[in-house]
Amino acid sequence: MECFAPTFTDMAARSNRGGYRRKPLLYNYIFIKGTLQELRRFHAAHPTCNLIPIGAKREAATDYRYVPDEEMAHFMRIAQAYENAVPCFSPSEIDLEHGDRVRIIGGQFSGVEGILLSQQGRDGGRVIVKITDMLAVETLDIRPEYLQVIEFAQGSKHIYDKLDSYLPKVRRALANSLSRNSPETKDLTAVRYFQTRYGDISLAPASKIRGKYTALLMLSHYVLGHTKEYEHCKQTCTELLPSITSTETRAMILGFLYACTHEQKWLDEARAIAAAWGDPALYTPARRSIADDLAFYEKSIVSQR
Repeated sequence: MECFAPTFTDMAARSNRGGYRRKPLLYNYIFIKGTLQELRRFHAAHPTCNLIPIGAKREAATDYRYVPDEEMAHFMRIAQAYENAVPCFSPSEIDLEHGDRVRIIGGQFSGVEGILLSQQGRDGGRVIVKITDMLAVETLDIRPEYLQVIEFAQGSKHIYDKLDSYLPKVRRALANSLSRNSPETKDLTAVRYFQTRYGDISLAPASKIRGKYTALLMLSHYVLGHTKEYEHCKQTCTELLPSITSTETRAMILGFLYACTHEQKWLDEARAIAAAWGDPALYTPARRSIADDLAFYEKSIVSQR
């Protein structure tokens, strides 16, 4: 039976330290889709989960409270929007950029808004926030662990570097999704951040990086459950494949398509490319990573079948 228990990620500031906390969107409620007989069997197996009756007899499906399919679909989309809205980021988790408008969370300047001037270091490094034309605050002094992004700076620099640094994070999130485990919070944070910040970049039609960018955006939407956006990116990826000349990029995208769709043809094409690379023992690190990905995707998908 299909079950749905919507949650959201809350940012709690305590003892001058921020922290993510998973909370139910609707406390103590879970939605279950099934026939009356299935619901009764479920209740018999899990007596602590009580169905919500309307009348006293409870002999028909309509004697229990229910949500029509169309209304439930709308509610699930709204709930997913809440789940995926995480406006607070740790400087060590993502790559904030010069010009982002942020709010300080924690410490004596908690709630103060300003423009991000610079970020130094990946683990607990300094983040300098411009409060006014005359005042800049260094987070090393006020110790906020998180910054809330109010507005992203316009434009994006070094897109090649951004994609390369994001790739291992979305790969881990995808791997956990295929293994039916929940992706780690830090990886989900990176996925949401990438989708929010880089989800609408305009690249030239002939850009060599367009295929890789679209594939990573496809994975982001797949992990987050954005069905419509995922389908659009998947279609774009299939259209771009014939124009991609790099065998590594092509094999990687084919592997991603297989992981998302479970369609064997994508795996077969990717393995054909890998076979042309020669002895696996002599693979470059990039090719080794792609080969390992393909093996993992196949193992995970076969076990699900």
